[in-house]
Amino acid sequence: MPQIFPYWEQWHVYLSRVHKTYTAVKQNLCNKGENLNIISNSHTQKLRFVIGLLTGHNTLRRHLHIMGLSNNPICRKCGTEEETSVQILCECEALASLRYTYLGSFFSDPEDIRVLGMRATWKSAKGTGLL
Repeated sequence: MPQIFPYWEQWHVYLSRVHKTYTAVKQNLCNKGENLNIISNSHTQKLRFVIGLLTGHNTLRRHLHIMGLSNNPICRKCGTEEETSVQILCECEALASLRYTYLGSFFSDPEDIRVLGMRATWKSAKGTGLL
């Protein structure tokens, strides 16, 4: 089973940059007395969501099955393969048209997901309705 996890090193570098930027913006806004909840909540949730998607720690059926929280690891959309991050983002035939709408192709490789960035990955995964 292909994993997106090998790309964690590149994402780790990206996330460290995001964290540095976030910290600088947060400090700047604190000095100005701005409300940080407007900025931090949405971005933090999206970031957490994408990290879970890339590492496989999410609410998809395969992970829930491994944790003993689901009896069935099969995809809820196509019903043919295990429901994993790679499967919904790259391979699921039932999500091909949705993938085309968000990613520009019917089927993708995990490498394609890595170069998309956080925003496109988040929109595509949220659009499936599985997460």
